[in-house]
Amino acid sequence: MDRFSGGTGQNDVVTIDYLIIGGGLAGVAAAESLRAVGARGSVAILSGEIDPPHDRPPLSKEFLRDERSREQVLLRPVEFYQAHKIGLVLGRPALALKPDSQEVMLADGETVGYQRLLLATGGRPRALGVPGESMSGIYQLRTLAEAERLKEAAGASTSVVVIGAGFIGLEVAASLAERGLSVTVLNQDDQVWPASRRRRSRPPSRPISRRAGSPFDTTSGWWPSRARTVWSC
Repeated sequence: MDRFSGGTGQNDVVTIDYLIIGGGLAGVAAAESLRAVGARGSVAILSGEIDPPHDRPPLSKEFLRDERSREQVLLRPVEFYQAHKIGLVLGRPALALKPDSQEVMLADGETVGYQRLLLATGGRPRALGVPGESMSGIYQLRTLAEAERLKEAAGASTSVVVIGAGFIGLEVAASLAERGLSVTVLNQDDQVWPASRRRRSRPPSRPISRRAGSPFDTTSGWWPSRARTVWSC
């Protein structure tokens, strides 16, 4: 699942009729919809992640608590893509787009052409931009591979600091507390879930967090000086 197939092209450049960059829910739904409406030609999903497309919400909840297996968080079994003739190219990030020639340059140097292109890459956790954020024992959570590393680290830890009090940060905090870890949540805002609280009349986060038993530190100048494991959410 690391090579393109089914395309056409010249000069060793494979051209895909419908190329989708991004292995998340939007990309999979687009590929599935193309086949459902009878789209002919080659369809391929290009993802920089090494794992097949998976459902991200359970990564901070059921998967982190060992309530769902790796196979249970996949959006579709691998056989689905084969049956629907959807190419799945994993572990090969796109580096640059060439709209004039309708080509995508990959990080490994290969170029792939396209007739139609969909960008469905999603987002990534915001970098903290502080000294020490590249030290060992500091993690982010977005992908299945990252969630697996977090579970492994949690099994060897007794305490953790979670940076960020949004949806994912608080879900991670609650899951780790249920696993028996001592959890501290650090947040740069003066309240938890600030974006959601501006849209909602009911603040849902504090009851969840209190059940998790996680202390909060909401201050403008945070950075943990001593923590065996840090999650950035």
